[in-house]
Amino acid sequence: MDREYWSWKTSDFANASPQSVVAGITQLWQAGLWPYPSEKERISLIINALVHGVQSITRSDGSLEEAAPREGSWCVTALVGFDLMCTYEYARGLLQERDRELILQVVNPLASYVMRNRETHAYIANHIATGVAFLERWYAATDERAALSEAESLLSGLIESQDSEGWFPEYGGADPGYQTLTMYYLADCFATQQRVELGEAIA
Repeated sequence: MDREYWSWKTSDFANASPQSVVAGITQLWQAGLWPYPSEKERISLIINALVHGVQSITRSDGSLEEAAPREGSWCVTALVGFDLMCTYEYARGLLQERDRELILQVVNPLASYVMRNRETHAYIANHIATGVAFLERWYAATDERAALSEAESLLSGLIESQDSEGWFPEYGGADPGYQTLTMYYLADCFATQQRVELGEAIA
């Protein structure tokens, strides 16, 4: 999806973030809200192409990048992993089962990378929430206990970081825009596992 990389050649690495559009495409189609005349088979081809695209740009350590080559972006790896896992859920009846299974194969190294590493250059709540939501969806699909354990550890720290005014810290302060993104991911977690402490944090 990164035209600066594959088309315009102004970048020598692929920004993985745009691959996340795969979840939105799948949701729109399944909800009957896709705005263009398209056959089901065409949508399936698009989704599969996006999944293969992630596979082709995943580094050997399981990471993806956004701003620099081989940066090992923890957040973008979690972001794309989350949206692929949403696609895995939403694509029932749209993709053939072998194609849904391919999603798990593509996401597996991403999940391993997110579980093995932590973001250390700053405490960024929306990034942490992204990782939590990703790992919880990965656990729900694979029953990998290590993913749930890491998600719970990250979530515990995130809830502890919440200010008494209700906001979560972004580089040490409040950010209304990113607050909405953090709440989006935490609400996704709450929909899966309705923990009391999480419900209180997002209330």
